[in-house]
Amino acid sequence: MICDIENGVMSIVQRGLDFSDTPTTDTSLQKEWRTGTRAYITTLAFNLFNSNNNTGQTQTIAGDVTFTGEVDFTGPVAADTIEADIVRANQELRSPKFADSTARDAAIPSPIGGEVCQTGSVQQYYNGTTLQWEDIDTGTPTPNAEEGVAGIVDLATLAQQGAGDENGIGGSKLVLQSKNTAKTPDATPSNDENKVPVLDSNGRLDSFVQVKK
Repeated sequence: MICDIENGVMSIVQRGLDFSDTPTTDTSLQKEWRTGTRAYITTLAFNLFNSNNNTGQTQTIAGDVTFTGEVDFTGPVAADTIEADIVRANQELRSPKFADSTARDAAIPSPIGGEVCQTGSVQQYYNGTTLQWEDIDTGTPTPNAEEGVAGIVDLATLAQQGAGDENGIGGSKLVLQSKNTAKTPDATPSNDENKVPVLDSNGRLDSFVQVKK
């Protein structure tokens, strides 16, 4: 509320003020207080008092805000409306996005080491040692293996071995698994279906060959 003090007597001029840039009466905010209730009187200007954040209402903060502790978003966050916003609608934080380096440098004229942004389609960070923006290495995808070329392979299943399949997931080459080999026949012949026989200590496959006498 706003009061006048004259000859030691305080009179109320306006009460039930809302959190707006100018003193505006809101009857829903007018409260009755018992005799003996402690009140605080300040000589601070109303707009200085109003500069404190009212967390119960929607606010637009035009200036910079520094958080010295952790910040938790427990409710929905409005979708970003400009390229330089850092808040997504799904409550995730993202780096600012700029069309090109000119727009980036205009928005961040004095970058500090560790800052990140997206310039065009490239993710960048500001190197505090070299004092320049550098591309973030997202890595080169590993290619599928070929003869003479290291890369991704897929382990063949027994069914794929039996069918003679060459490629597996994503076009990667199928390779034999040692567990799908056999040195001696299984007691149940069907258990060896599609397995690959391997040589015994004599370098032979005698155990797999039926020899008529």
